[in-house]
Amino acid sequence: MHRSGIEMKERAAIPEPMGRAPAVVPSAPAAGPDRSAKTILIVDDFVGVRMYHVSLLSRAGYRCETASNGSEALERLGAGRVDLVLLDLHMPTMAGREFIRRIRLDPMHATLPVLVITSDADPGDLSAHEEMKSVSVLGKPVLPRGLLDSVGQLVRR
Repeated sequence: MHRSGIEMKERAAIPEPMGRAPAVVPSAPAAGPDRSAKTILIVDDFVGVRMYHVSLLSRAGYRCETASNGSEALERLGAGRVDLVLLDLHMPTMAGREFIRRIRLDPMHATLPVLVITSDADPGDLSAHEEMKSVSVLGKPVLPRGLLDSVGQLVRR
């Protein structure tokens, strides 16, 4: 059960009907990867949320990597270039606040832009937490245009 009360199932548990295109759009065109595309690391414990963000952002021209918790996200950061982290706060294994605290201690990622998307009642209250002062926050639900505008602003910095 998702925090919002909506039941979400792992993608693998729901088979695709025959002949239907996959829900996730590839982040690189068939001719090869766009080396100039900005890379977004999407970190959320719900596969449906990750797939939605990958679909939206890849169609807008971004390369997308995914992780299901903060520990996996730290591994992805060590494996390649990331221009922005799109982050859920409430995850198992390593939550979003701990992930932020750790990357801010790492000189290689101390200034990496982080966009937190949260269902917390008042996203403005999050700035009272020390680790949250260096991130941007959007409250759920986020409309596609709002997400794309925020991502665009953060990757241009």
